[in-house]
Amino acid sequence: MIVVHAGHRVDAPDRATGLFPVGRDGSVYRRLYLLMMELRPRLVVTAAAGGADLLMLRVAEDLFIPRLVALPLPVDDFVRRSVADQGDRWVEAFQHSLSCADTVVTTDLSDHDDWWRRGNDFLHDCALDARVRSNGSGAEPITAVVVRSSRCPASSGTADFAAKAAGWGWPIHVVDPLED
Repeated sequence: MIVVHAGHRVDAPDRATGLFPVGRDGSVYRRLYLLMMELRPRLVVTAAAGGADLLMLRVAEDLFIPRLVALPLPVDDFVRRSVADQGDRWVEAFQHSLSCADTVVTTDLSDHDDWWRRGNDFLHDCALDARVRSNGSGAEPITAVVVRSSRCPASSGTADFAAKAAGWGWPIHVVDPLED
């Protein structure tokens, strides 16, 4: 099985909705760890934004699950837009995750205002490609893991990924950062 992951970034101080409050990363890590122990995927495919993505990469590393990091932007641009504003801790986690990933694939969707939505399609394409490369048949199951708050607006990138995963027929496992 291949797990494709998407999730919220840790809340910026000015985010009113509180989708992934600072200090909830330990709880999210534990819940992702238990879920990955249950699912036992052959591969995890995710981006590496500051928050749920980097936690998923750490869980996969801790469980010795191969990791394919799919970045929708060149590395420096991705760090600037999706990691650096979270602080040095997350930038260091990003650098570590990329250095330890089994595969890092990038594309450049920066010409699109909705690059983060198109990045969800990129995750899909990377997972399909990995599935075909692994056994040639394309029959290996793909499951989505979404770190998504119950307060998540329908316009968010995480909601977009969840809706697309459902449309692709993938089973979806949700970890809400607001719950224990």
